[in-house]
Amino acid sequence: MQNVRKFFLSLLFFWLCMNIAKGQDEKIKALFIYNFTKYIEWPANAKQGTFVIGVLGETPVFDQLVANTSTRKVSTQDIVVKKYSKASEIEKCHIIYVPHDKSGNVKDILNRVKDWPTLIITDSPGMINTGSGLNFIMSNGRQSFEINTEYLDLKKLIYNSTLLKLGVKVK
Repeated sequence: MQNVRKFFLSLLFFWLCMNIAKGQDEKIKALFIYNFTKYIEWPANAKQGTFVIGVLGETPVFDQLVANTSTRKVSTQDIVVKKYSKASEIEKCHIIYVPHDKSGNVKDILNRVKDWPTLIITDSPGMINTGSGLNFIMSNGRQSFEINTEYLDLKKLIYNSTLLKLGVKVK
């Protein structure tokens, strides 16, 4: 009986640690997403009105982005974070974050934003090769990101050389 109790306590401890780590991971991703706005410049026609960050689906990153950006701006633009449940709902936005469980929607998203200067940020291994601009990865146990400069150039998003030093250029 004592061994069973120890096993379940160990399992509970492991589960708690994993959830805390996952929560930290989501906070870090939300900070990255906001900080990308410091290293990328959108075309002049996208510098009017509010700066819109879209999130596809249900993810704790949405709540973190709302909390992180509530009093911040991108240059002179107020930031609004919007949640979309499917690609067809996406409106003009500056950034769209696609969590791992929505990776299968990237082609639909690319089609939806094809005429907009929208930075697509994905969060799944290999997604940088499907047309996103940035993709979150783990590198040496730390959160990092891949960069698709071809995508950024196509969308006329001007990136600072510091962005290339912080991430991993893939294309």
